Amino acid sequence: MSDAAPETASRARVMRGQNPGNGASAGQTAVGHLARELRLAAGLSERALARRSAVARSTVTRLEHGQIRPRRSLLSALAVGIDPDRQKELREQLVAAASDGIAPESDAWRRYRRRRLERGILAGRVPMPSKVADGIRFHRDADAAWQAGMAILHRPGALDDARALDEANRLLAESRVLRDQAGPPMTLYIGKVRITVGVGPP
Repeated sequence: MSDAAPETASRARVMRGQNPGNGASAGQTAVGHLARELRLAAGLSERALARRSAVARSTVTRLEHGQIRPRRSLLSALAVGIDPDRQKELREQLVAAASDGIAPESDAWRRYRRRRLERGILAGRVPMPSKVADGIRFHRDADAAWQAGMAILHRPGALDDARALDEANRLLAESRVLRDQAGPPMTLYIGKVRITVGVGPP
């Protein structure tokens, strides 16, 4: 049996052949064991991994019990959920373990998985690689510190208030430090959504 079907597939098709061990190939068994080992090593429950991978929890359960033939796109999504910084490495480990247990892939399936991951990223459920996530966070924190500092300076009488000037200078300095940590400006395209950070004041 293949992994969880696209939205257009019937529930009957999804539910066929779910008895543990029924006709499971060596590859299905091996990838199931490896997926469970990687999940546990990452300290994730089935529910947490499913959420972080934008898949159904039942898909994780059936995969780990050797009840489905996973597609490469599913294994790629699970690798993201386990550790986005090691996504390629983990995906190849899972694919190699699956061997003859891999189900055929189509463009429709790849688009389906990509759309689910994109929605999960935008909703904050699917993690991004730490370098990207940290860059976005530092840029946004830098923007917030800069705006807070400038807001103080624009208050009536702020330029004659030593405390206000000290606080504004602290925030503006913090903004510059955060911007240095963030690195160059970033533009990400997640589906049809464009995210641009780091183009504000230094």
